[in-house]
Amino acid sequence: HGFVHHSAKVFEPRGSARSNFEIIAALAARLDPPLPFPTAEEVLRDGLRARNMTTELEDIRARGYVPSPDYERPFKEGRFHHPDGLARLVTEVHLEPEAPAGYPLRLLSLVQKQHLLSQIPESRQTGLQTLSLSSKNPVLASNGGSLDLSQPCFMVTEFGKMEVKVQTLETLHPEAAYVPRGGWLKTGWGLNALIGPHEADLAGQCAYYAQWCRVEN
Repeated sequence: HGFVHHSAKVFEPRGSARSNFEIIAALAARLDPPLPFPTAEEVLRDGLRARNMTTELEDIRARGYVPSPDYERPFKEGRFHHPDGLARLVTEVHLEPEAPAGYPLRLLSLVQKQHLLSQIPESRQTGLQTLSLSSKNPVLASNGGSLDLSQPCFMVTEFGKMEVKVQTLETLHPEAAYVPRGGWLKTGWGLNALIGPHEADLAGQCAYYAQWCRVEN
């Protein structure tokens, strides 16, 4: 949306929880030598010195929000930053590599609408993490595969494995395995330890869904 907000504290943090600002300030103080660090007030004022921004901190505190600045539209004259002024489009699209031997399933870890990333109450992370497969997935014993859902099941990558509770989800692709995003490592629900640092072939971006896995008893 097109507004800058000033958000007040909603409730007191639980236990010893601290804000991101407090954590970073404490880290700066522990460096040798200590790193000079601004106060929270200075950070707020500096944040309002963005390009085209004319609002003072006192104004946004009084009003609660202000319209964000209207930035100049990029390439509005139809010229791009190349000598000839033309855009450069992708000239070659690479096919997806084949699944590696022994890992036939694409691992999907999708956002949950009930929670923001890993902000999941610990009380809701009990038992085994849930992994979903299509009922048409060829790894299932019902489809001629070897996976028996009545026995303990494990999701395996080249980096390790975790025990999971397998269920079927009709909307999934038969070659996909889905685990909800955001589980914690300490509860046994976290996937990060099983996912490699893959890089996409364009622009140096992270290839978030480039991890392959298998599910076995």
